Amino acid sequence: MNKLQNLARLRLNFTTNGLKTKWLGKNLYYYQTVDSTNEVAKAYIDIGQEEGTVIIADYQTAGRGRLGRKWESPEGGGLWFSVIFKPPFELKYFPQVNLLAAVAVVEAVKKRTGIALGIKWPNDLLLNHCKVCGILAETYFNKEEVNYLILGVGLNVNVSEDDLSQEIRLSSTSINTALKKYIQREPLFSEILYCLENWYETFIGSGISAVRRAWLENNITLGRWVEIRSFGEVFHGKAVDISMDGNLLVEGERGEIKSFVTGDVSLRVID
Repeated sequence: MNKLQNLARLRLNFTTNGLKTKWLGKNLYYYQTVDSTNEVAKAYIDIGQEEGTVIIADYQTAGRGRLGRKWESPEGGGLWFSVIFKPPFELKYFPQVNLLAAVAVVEAVKKRTGIALGIKWPNDLLLNHCKVCGILAETYFNKEEVNYLILGVGLNVNVSEDDLSQEIRLSSTSINTALKKYIQREPLFSEILYCLENWYETFIGSGISAVRRAWLENNITLGRWVEIRSFGEVFHGKAVDISMDGNLLVEGERGEIKSFVTGDVSLRVID
């Protein structure tokens, strides 16, 4: 069964009535189970779906994070969704969307739950030193070779320790674990889309400056010693800043400053 036949099995159950957005999520498609919402988003692009379309699922059988890592998506335990964007700028600016997505989720979670998440460069969100949300931005070209960006978000909302594999239990957490109560997912989802739309429009209209300021206010990377692995090389140093391009600036042991672009980069905080 090909992707287009899969689309025929769509179940549009997730209501759009609670959304506060102007355009983001007005085309909202809900699935009970998919392999990956990012993969479904690619199929929608291929049939001409417009910018702002959102795909959300209760369960992903093959959720993915950065660098090809598996993202565990327990059924009904979180918000697993992807957004289709068609940004009016060059491909080189696409990585900056990672920053605005992280800022938007942090803002929405704080508004709805009171919890302050920390951003680990570029866009991993941590709670009590454990990962609670992953964001994956992928560029995509349809058959007309038009640039699209698919933004995938995986947020652990009502995920228990037993829902996760032994491999990641100690390094992952969820919002309900922190608050010790069940969290309604729909209002939180609506708030994330609202904040994401606002930050995206700010970015398109005014550039990265406001996004960068908000990212800096919520980051937990700068000022710390880190290990960077990139293209087979390892670099140790102190994270000192992010550039206007969203690159991480790291000062090495001899005082040299190196710039790292999000993508094929793995970062580990070592202090």
